[in-house]
Amino acid sequence: MSHDAAPPKPGEVHPALSGRKAMAFVLVLIAAAAAVAILGIVPRVRARTTLQQQTDQLAIPDVLVRRPPPARSRKRSSCPRTCRPSPTRPSTLAPAAT
Repeated sequence: MSHDAAPPKPGEVHPALSGRKAMAFVLVLIAAAAAVAILGIVPRVRARTTLQQQTDQLAIPDVLVRRPPPARSRKRSSCPRTCRPSPTRPSTLAPAAT
């Protein structure tokens, strides 16, 4: 095996990246992070929009309530205005005779 560079010796410092390479590396990392974020957010937004549309379509429609007009009575009410026990039927509220 032939290597062009010798292995680094202990205590030897590697040269730092140049400014252009470091800046390019940072830009690539930012672009990758943005792509991952976009690929994760866009499907969620689409799914939420679709769900909202389906919910709106399946929602129970509003109901309009209209009160009926007062009915005209042909006869007077047949109900008595006072409550009295019937003379033909014994009262259940009266005390029992002993």
